[in-house]
Amino acid sequence: MFNPDPLYNLSNKELVIRIASSIKKYRLTLNLSQRELAEITGMDRSSIASFENGRPANLLSLLQILRGLNKLDVFNSLLQQETIISPVLLAKLKGKERKHASPKKQTITK
Repeated sequence: MFNPDPLYNLSNKELVIRIASSIKKYRLTLNLSQRELAEITGMDRSSIASFENGRPANLLSLLQILRGLNKLDVFNSLLQQETIISPVLLAKLKGKERKHASPKKQTITK
């Protein structure tokens, strides 16, 4: 599936490096050292340095760093509240709500 957004042309490693670089730049604009951010987040300074150097981190570490920088708002679009709809329409849609992915159809090759 084609997506015109240039982010989709980047590898996961490139995305990690860009995110880490942006977070480091933001930390520096706040004039925080890695040690100060570590104290705010409860993380080790070496973990923050590792993250800023583009080494993969787990989601919890990313959340701790973003919370320490007051930047959790980057997740707003992902965590956007569902649109409020009428109870009648909600009841109609409730039965059609997907709960699981459909099984993949297997293709037979000769």
